[in-house]
Amino acid sequence: MAKYNSADFQIWFDNSGGTPVDMSAYITDADEWEKEIESEETTPFSAADETHASAGVSKGNDRTLKGLYDDTATTGPHAIFNAKGSIRTLKYVYGGGKYSEQEHLILSYTRGGKVKNLTSFEVKLKPTGAVTEA
Repeated sequence: MAKYNSADFQIWFDNSGGTPVDMSAYITDADEWEKEIESEETTPFSAADETHASAGVSKGNDRTLKGLYDDTATTGPHAIFNAKGSIRTLKYVYGGGKYSEQEHLILSYTRGGKVKNLTSFEVKLKPTGAVTEA
């Protein structure tokens, strides 16, 4: 079984023209890719134990990406993520060709800094639509 580390992990995100851009060199912290189903409680009055059924809809978790700010005109985080309200494709590549990919709404993009630290950015994303996985 192959083992992968952060050097094998890639994060791709579409630019405004829909072309995927490798953002891995800028991102230092990425939320895990989680997918869950919506469920509904189905416990009847006479039951001693709670029961649930699938509502038939799955959803992904909101994701936050953080990293090092760069204002490079076409490929830096400022150019790629500073598009609040846009829907773009986010793709995590885990190593060995396995990946998860889904459209995301850009909720917010912020920049900041601390004394003795490099300038940083944070982008918050909300998944929408189906996930493609391999």
